Amino acid sequence: STDLGLRSAIISLLQSSFLGFPVWGSDTGGYHHFIDREVFARWIEFSCFCPLMEIGGRGDQAPWNMPTQPHYDEQMIEIYRDYVTLHHELQDYSYQYAQRAHQSGAPIARPLVFDWPDDPQVREIWDEYLYGDEILVAPVWRVGQRSRSVYLPQGEWTDYWDRDTTYSGPLWIEADAPLERIPLYLRDQ
Repeated sequence: STDLGLRSAIISLLQSSFLGFPVWGSDTGGYHHFIDREVFARWIEFSCFCPLMEIGGRGDQAPWNMPTQPHYDEQMIEIYRDYVTLHHELQDYSYQYAQRAHQSGAPIARPLVFDWPDDPQVREIWDEYLYGDEILVAPVWRVGQRSRSVYLPQGEWTDYWDRDTTYSGPLWIEADAPLERIPLYLRDQ
């Protein structure tokens, strides 16, 4: 239930790709009582871009029953609602990649090195990944972090949150990451 737990979940998602597990998900928020609302918000965002999205932990743990004050947390409810809605909107997209996984074993979420094996920049990146072929996900896991460096590999990329902003990779950028936003980039095919 800490930021290190979220970090571990991100690493586990990518390791599962190497191990041949095409569908994976973590218990959003960890296995214990939620401790930090920010970690929970970031974990919800990350879980949206996993094939399986579920709230973990034990007991009655939800954005409307937080262990912090206030228990009924309007911002957490909004973050939860927005990302659960987005996960559902991606259902056809995810299903397409689940069918591909069934046929080929190709993971739905995978490290960048799967698609750019000759790019030395991606070899050590453990906290970015592709969800399907078109969505690059750059989770934020450190408490207090409101921006992060993101590597965009070769290709054309559009900022999911600002469709007027595009990039030509390969390049590093600094992405804004307010609490309610995970950095996402759409790969132009």
